[in-house]
Amino acid sequence: MVDYEHIAVCLFFVYFLLHNNLCEVLFQLIFAICYIENHTIMNKTIFTAFLLCFFSLTMTAQTTGDGTSITFTTEYVDHSSQLPSKPKSPITPPQVIIGGHVLYFPETHAEFFLTLTDEDENVVFTTTVYDTDTQVVLPSSLSGTYELRLYTGIYCFVGEITL
Repeated sequence: MVDYEHIAVCLFFVYFLLHNNLCEVLFQLIFAICYIENHTIMNKTIFTAFLLCFFSLTMTAQTTGDGTSITFTTEYVDHSSQLPSKPKSPITPPQVIIGGHVLYFPETHAEFFLTLTDEDENVVFTTTVYDTDTQVVLPSSLSGTYELRLYTGIYCFVGEITL
């Protein structure tokens, strides 16, 4: 007889290993804790192995090669949208890694309109990042700290980068 609960847990771990976005990880961690509380000690051992993977992945997710992962906050652009209220589950920000003057998009993503704003709130660079793009090269003449904004639909992801 097939034990579907154990198959679900295994698939959950595989999914986690393939997707290491912080919001998803937190959601998955809460799910795993709730799941483990209702099951045996063997599952608690699996959960411990899961936590070890979690910490090793979060350490490697912060830097990849020469790049650094960008942390985003989420804003709503269109407050008069057709949604009656904000979604109950948070939208997952894209994974973007910066290395030098290159932004890398290692995962599939939506199409974005990208803006860079300097400390005086002047927009110094704009471009469209298509869903097929895996990297965007920023002008080499830029240096300093900038606010990076990625607009898609009613959402805007805001992060800070230093060039």
